[in-house]
Amino acid sequence: MYSYRVSKYNPIFRDEKGSYKNDGWTSFADIGIVYDNREFLIDEYISVENAYVQAINSFINCLEVPSMKIVSLEKNYDSLEIDKYPDNYSKRMISLYSSIKEGSIIKISDIECLSRLILREHLWCKLEHSSIMFVHFGYDYYLYLGSSKRCEGSIEEITKSGLFVEEFESPYTD
Repeated sequence: MYSYRVSKYNPIFRDEKGSYKNDGWTSFADIGIVYDNREFLIDEYISVENAYVQAINSFINCLEVPSMKIVSLEKNYDSLEIDKYPDNYSKRMISLYSSIKEGSIIKISDIECLSRLILREHLWCKLEHSSIMFVHFGYDYYLYLGSSKRCEGSIEEITKSGLFVEEFESPYTD
């Protein structure tokens, strides 16, 4: 299995232990905070979130994955609480949050909504499709993708989007 870490963090700013050394936003909750003398805005967040969702979709398309299984689901609340930026939540996202369960098989058409909910820290889970692909979400806006083949075109597409792809074992692999 090939394993990658996908992030908005340029690897040239890592120290010898691999820790990222530049300050910046790491969460949806950081919208409105000032970094480098400018306010972090919702539009910037959505742009980066879109790139992460597209990275996942690119691997799904490369591997022709028809569905994914929910593993290790963690939900903090029974219903979705969207006090901040309610216009950025679709009815599908709200419905999916309420209906998602451990072990559910999720349609590829719902991966985008689920990924956004995870990236916004409303819930957490791993997505898997047998030994073909996995999607793991980490702290501080890290994404880990595993695939049964290299998917060079996907890696190139993700890099062009402004994200960084590094060969890296997911810390969430059992």
